[in-house]
Amino acid sequence: MGEIKYRMTQLWYLRLSSLARLRLFNQTQAECENLFSALATLDPPDAREFIFSKLLPFELEVLRARCTYWAGDHVGFLDEIVGLMKRCRFRARHVAGSGEAVEREKAMWVERGARMALIAASQLVEMNVSPVPCIVHRIYI
Repeated sequence: MGEIKYRMTQLWYLRLSSLARLRLFNQTQAECENLFSALATLDPPDAREFIFSKLLPFELEVLRARCTYWAGDHVGFLDEIVGLMKRCRFRARHVAGSGEAVEREKAMWVERGARMALIAASQLVEMNVSPVPCIVHRIYI
């Protein structure tokens, strides 16, 4: 059953990213808002937390942040990207266990955090904030 739910969230990501690639940003925003609204109302709260922490693809959360950008809220977009970057840092530092699989998971979260740092840096450049490397470095480390 968990595999079916995971595939369903992947299909949602595929749908939303396809709409975004077609530059149908309003449709992407509406469907993303509907998806996350439905997920936020799940009961019991433990199930909701499990879906948000384990089943929901990270790329879907990045796409949700991009919806904020498409809505014209550039500072809100930057806030969401920084939140995702902090989450990546937390997840990379708190990978439990040892072995090759754990190292791969840790490397995955570090790579995702670096990608979020690059997105944040490009957003700061777009907003004409001059000390970009210092701000991004301070946020990530």
